[in-house]
Amino acid sequence: MVAVFNQENFYMELDRLFQTGDALAIEAFLLQQGDLAKESGDNAGIIAVNNELGGIWRAQGKYDEARYLYEQILSMMIDAGLQDSVHYATALLNTGDVYLAQDQYDSADRYFNEADRLYRRLGYAEAYPMAALYNNRSVAARQQGRYAEARQLLVQALAIIEQVPEAVAEVGTSLLNIGQLDLLTGNLAEAKTHLEQALARYAALPQGRDIHQGQAFHALAQVYDQLGDYYQAQAYAQKALEALARDFGSNHPAYKDLEAFQQQIAEKAGEGK
Repeated sequence: MVAVFNQENFYMELDRLFQTGDALAIEAFLLQQGDLAKESGDNAGIIAVNNELGGIWRAQGKYDEARYLYEQILSMMIDAGLQDSVHYATALLNTGDVYLAQDQYDSADRYFNEADRLYRRLGYAEAYPMAALYNNRSVAARQQGRYAEARQLLVQALAIIEQVPEAVAEVGTSLLNIGQLDLLTGNLAEAKTHLEQALARYAALPQGRDIHQGQAFHALAQVYDQLGDYYQAQAYAQKALEALARDFGSNHPAYKDLEAFQQQIAEKAGEGK
């Protein structure tokens, strides 16, 4: 019997794998299901699988591969007449996010602006997808030094997702972004509070973890480093390394930078003895 792609079964198994947190198993499953969807001639299946795989590759730092997938998704959706759907808007958002990760702000803004217009036209101005867009825009504003704008966007995102009971992880990520902004602007007490709140949200998830935990641990380590508490800074840097290795592997681009940061903290701690 020839295997055929089944989208319902695909999402059920993907949800199960996400519960395990095994990034390598998730990626292998997505690659296998992508091949199956292609063999089945299931364009909707190809879009579904590539959308998930693009997110994994973006998180792993495989930006060129992720961008290729998202641009392929957009092209397929246009061919299918889906360019006025919320799914197309989300694909635009995801594509913009890859450009943002590569510091290509003009390109990111083009995709974010198109997603913004489509979300609003479809009646999603105050819905969860818009909060994701605000979060991404806030990162772009923060990285370009527009801190007041970044904070306002994060406040808008948080106001939306706090009304969604099941959006515990998303609330955590908004709090993480606010904490990172506090850290950047020297508001260490507020940064510590927001980062601890983000980590509490992640710990409350059914699996007790989230792919953004490493970033939160890293930022909290930086807070303690600036406060001169090198013992706590080292502890949280180690937690960040463990979370990064768990979710993305030790070959992730950020892993070496984090190791160097941990070494710097160790040297400071040694000088203080």
